[in-house]
Amino acid sequence: MSYWTLTDEQHATLIDMLVDASGLTVLAESHDRLGRDSVGLRVSDEGTSYENTLLISEDTGRITGIENELTKPMEFIPAGVVGYTMWDIE
Repeated sequence: MSYWTLTDEQHATLIDMLVDASGLTVLAESHDRLGRDSVGLRVSDEGTSYENTLLISEDTGRITGIENELTKPMEFIPAGVVGYTMWDIE
């Protein structure tokens, strides 16, 4: 998504693929960092201490961001958000 602008249908396909995969948690309604109404889909990788949360716009159904979170501190990195990317910014 950092290289191509996806159509609404492509966004829907990506979201459907995630929903069908294991390890997905649907989070409560929220707001992204621009205050847009969003729903989060969290994906955990049991082999790492990271979780990724995909933010989906309630208005458009498009993926508007992703948050990367470290769930356990490392020697020099505290637990918390370590990356955040936003899309569909006008």
